[in-house]
Amino acid sequence: MICPTCRAEYVAGVETCADCDVLLVHELVPGTAESDQVDWVKLVEVTDQFEAELIHGFLESEGVPCTLESLVFNAEPFTFGPLSKVRIHVPAESVDQARTLLRDREAPAAATEPVIASE
Repeated sequence: MICPTCRAEYVAGVETCADCDVLLVHELVPGTAESDQVDWVKLVEVTDQFEAELIHGFLESEGVPCTLESLVFNAEPFTFGPLSKVRIHVPAESVDQARTLLRDREAPAAATEPVIASE
């Protein structure tokens, strides 16, 4: 069984994708809207909606399409643990580019020697 949305494979007997909550199919048919969808891959998972929005904006400004999947449970006055996570997904073909952009963005600036003016 295969999820037509995320393309995850499941053992026989499972009828619904645990991640997408859609009915599974026996096989994907080429040329159908469901099988032609973008293959989204989870890039990173953060515990702060604001941080997720910043990463989302940064990646899109660099030309990497991305989506947010919020797992935040808003019925309580505060959230923690798995109820506060936000997942950032990018197309499978953009994963390496996105990881490089995030790694370079988070790398500390190279230490430079101060320029001393000559007298």
